[in-house]
Amino acid sequence: PVLATYHADIPEVVRDGESALLAPERDPESLAEKWLELAASPERWPAMGQAGRQHVETAHDVQHLTEQLEDRYQQVLTQ
Repeated sequence: PVLATYHADIPEVVRDGESALLAPERDPESLAEKWLELAASPERWPAMGQAGRQHVETAHDVQHLTEQLEDRYQQVLTQ
C-alpha cells in the first residue's frame, strides 16, 4: 500500500482507499492519521497492493499510453 498526499498527479497513479491512503498536502496531522489507519489494518495490505498493481497494469501499460498519445496528436492535427 501507498501513503501519500494529493500532490500533483499522485491521485492519477494511486486510488485513495483502494491502493493507497491519501492526505491533503501540508497537513501532517492528517498524514499521521492515515499512517495510523494503515498500520492498524495489516489485513488490508494485500488487497491494496493487488489493487495498485491492477491499476498500473491497466491504466499505465505501454499500449494504452501509446493509444492515448496518438489520439492527442490526431486531435491537434485536425484542429
